Amino acid sequence: MTLHRNHSSSDFAKISNWGADHVRLVINADPLTPRNDGFYLTDEITIDKSSFSRLDQAILYAQQYGIKVVIALNTFPGRRSGKIWSDYNYWHRLEGFWKYIANRYKNNTTIVGYSL
Repeated sequence: MTLHRNHSSSDFAKISNWGADHVRLVINADPLTPRNDGFYLTDEITIDKSSFSRLDQAILYAQQYGIKVVIALNTFPGRRSGKIWSDYNYWHRLEGFWKYIANRYKNNTTIVGYSL
C-alpha cells in the first residue's frame, strides 16, 4: 500500500478479510517525486512532522484490524541520481530520516519492521 492516497478503514477491513496479517506501507521522501508524501529531506534533514498524519492514520486502521505494519521508504533524495552511493550528505539525510521514524514508532507494537 502506498500512502499517496488516503486509505480508509474499509481498505484495512478488506485486507483483514483476505486473511492478510501484515501490510507494507510505502512512503516516498524525495521532493522530486511527483507522489511525494510530504516527507522532505533537505540539506538540513528537515522533516515535516505534519506529513506523518496519513501514515499515523493508516497505522491506526491496521491496529484496529489486527494487521501488523512494515514501513518501507520507496524513494528518497539521491536514489534516482545514484548519489546515495557516493555522497555522504545523502547518507546522512537518509540516516536521520530512518532514526526519526524508528524513534517515533519505537513503542508501537503494530510496527513489526522497516524495509530498508
